[in-house]
Amino acid sequence: MPEMVTDNLAVADLPLLSPWVTPAVLIVVAAVHVMALWRRSNRWLRYWSIGAALLAAAGVAGVFAVFHDGGINAPIPFWISVGVVGIAVVTAVAGVPRGRWWQRMSAAGAIPVAVVAMSLVSNQWLGYFPTTGKAWATISGQPMTRQVELTDLAKLRGTMPSDGRILRLPNNLGPSGFRHRTEYVYLPPAWFAGKERLTAVVMVGGVLTTPTDWIRAGNAVEAADSYAHTHRGVAPILIFVDPTGSFGNDTECVDSPRGRVESHIVTDVVPWVARNLGQPAGLRFMMAGWSMGGTCAVTLALRSPEVFSGFVAISPDRRPAVGDKTTTVRTLFGGDERRWAEHDPLSVMRSNPQRLRGISAYYAAAGDQMRTMSGMRTWSSSEIDTARDLASAGRTAGFTVATFFVRGGHTWPFAARAFESALPFLTRPDPR
Repeated sequence: MPEMVTDNLAVADLPLLSPWVTPAVLIVVAAVHVMALWRRSNRWLRYWSIGAALLAAAGVAGVFAVFHDGGINAPIPFWISVGVVGIAVVTAVAGVPRGRWWQRMSAAGAIPVAVVAMSLVSNQWLGYFPTTGKAWATISGQPMTRQVELTDLAKLRGTMPSDGRILRLPNNLGPSGFRHRTEYVYLPPAWFAGKERLTAVVMVGGVLTTPTDWIRAGNAVEAADSYAHTHRGVAPILIFVDPTGSFGNDTECVDSPRGRVESHIVTDVVPWVARNLGQPAGLRFMMAGWSMGGTCAVTLALRSPEVFSGFVAISPDRRPAVGDKTTTVRTLFGGDERRWAEHDPLSVMRSNPQRLRGISAYYAAAGDQMRTMSGMRTWSSSEIDTARDLASAGRTAGFTVATFFVRGGHTWPFAARAFESALPFLTRPDPR
């Protein structure tokens, strides 16, 4: 069995995305409930079944309402797991106070087992943790492989290591005042040699994110190292920023009551990297992100074309959104529709194409349905339609556009695949 060794603690590195995970955990949940319900009276079981059905339906309806507002489409196993949590609550409430010891113990274990099952099923859907080792490393905050401090860089300059290094950034980078978690930078082997003009890419995850997600769930460092091995050590510098400040804070990377994220990225992070990690040949900055991060990549690059020469947008939305337009304008922009329009990519591309001419844009999205377009069979989804619309508007505005549309879902494994496909795009010379 492979092991992941972190901070002198060996953790069995079991796969969490294998197809057996969902049926296995649901079987365990079923077994616990069978033990809790076995030999109960018919009257008890009748009341339990009514309560379980009602709470399961209420749980599914509540989560569905939240997801529907956010435009999130979850697979059937996820909804089953949500319903199972509701059933488990009824089992625990009704079963713990009375019954034989093994019935009460099983009833007490129903909720934690159901919550673990829902977490594993959700992870199967999103691909957040590919293995138990990476899950443990993220949850426990283990340091990453080849992590160095700023003071270590001087002695590594002038060398060409076989792999890149990960640098932890200082907590106070600039004037924005945004309260963020620890951020990181990946430095490719060529950075240490100091001879190449490199691209520095600001990497942004989704709403439910930490700064290390692109490293641990998106395999960005592994992909960059692999690319560097076949390109004389050259790969992008990757800047893993915190776009939310906390897990689940949907900022859309704009300056709002939820945080001054745009200012943090543009006026804190980018100047610090340019000042402290710049090369004699200079740095070229680009944006890249998945899900909310894909939207951030488009929005920030179009709002600051003097800072970012292009972007990679993986599964982006059409514009920053935290619900419908009314909710978004009120929540993110203080009711100011002018500010909303200034952050709407389609409006920005129409209003000032000359300022944006020559931007490099890479759109990636996944779908699971086939349709015919211009006589060719291609994958289709609402995310691909959004990316096509943004790409078309970009071409009209004079962008250099590339696309990557394949079979897949709104998951971290697809984000990792799309980012790896974009590495040649990120390292080519700036066309502007």
